[in-house]
Amino acid sequence: MKAETYVKIFAREMRESLGAKTTITDKLLKVAMKVCDKRLRELDDLIDDPSAFIDLVTEDEWKILGADELNIDTLAKKKHDEWLSKNEVMQAEKRKQEQIQKTKKKKKPKVKKEVNGE
Repeated sequence: MKAETYVKIFAREMRESLGAKTTITDKLLKVAMKVCDKRLRELDDLIDDPSAFIDLVTEDEWKILGADELNIDTLAKKKHDEWLSKNEVMQAEKRKQEQIQKTKKKKKPKVKKEVNGE
């Protein structure tokens, strides 16, 4: 089966399972199928074609496929926000462990030492 067929099946199943239209436009779907077809060529065809690995995704195709990607500033902010949230979780866990250690130290029973058998 061609990649196009698999993508069509996937898109149809997604539409049916969600019960709503997908956000994937026909143009985007066609470009994605074209790129998949180029990548899934027969090995013999790839070996014989000197330009097989050049422009697997053209600039025009990339503009269509990458249109929903984040720009540099938005991506940096997203990464920073994710780092902050991870850092907050790590700091909370550290405080929790420190609190546990403090309570363990406080609960140690003191042992009276016997002096000269008394």
